[in-house]
Amino acid sequence: LIQFSCTSAVTTIYVNFSQEFVGIPTSIGRAFADNSNSSSQNANTRLAPAQNIAEFSTFTVRTQLAYSNTRHRYPWACSLRSTGTSPEHLCAVTLLSIPPKPTVVVGPAHCTYLCKKDQNTPVPSCCCAEGPENCADDKNKCGDSPQVFLMTGSDADILCGEFETGAAPRILSGENYNVVLGIKAIIRHPDFNT
Repeated sequence: LIQFSCTSAVTTIYVNFSQEFVGIPTSIGRAFADNSNSSSQNANTRLAPAQNIAEFSTFTVRTQLAYSNTRHRYPWACSLRSTGTSPEHLCAVTLLSIPPKPTVVVGPAHCTYLCKKDQNTPVPSCCCAEGPENCADDKNKCGDSPQVFLMTGSDADILCGEFETGAAPRILSGENYNVVLGIKAIIRHPDFNT
């Protein structure tokens, strides 16, 4: 796991520590070190953390996964959310680049379509759904003839840094790094078919 998830420098430190203090046999340590020097393997084969790294006859090397406090750990994970007085999360998106390069965010193409009762008024997606989820009969909720529209930059924005997605205000949740990004352009993959 270490050889695939970390840089070769971190792998070397881990191997040296393991050999000296934990007692991992030298042959296993050498295998870690030898594999960690392959830059193409290291750069292109990152793995998610695992609970058990290695099991030996007398002990097991484990990771401690601290999922309970992930605040500010994933700054590239952002929320595509509606605009208006009560913004709602629509989809998760990923921040790919920031200034000085152009700011680029990617997400699922299906999230860039909105159900609206007219050009400017979004309604719940069930108003445009087909099948048992359809709620278009509720004229108060959906209007007379809801339709699917392409999302525009004025329909949504991107919120990065949000940890508390509930009703707690930012000041109480401890979110100090929330950044709202306006949308200049939405580019859909040409082969995407709704």
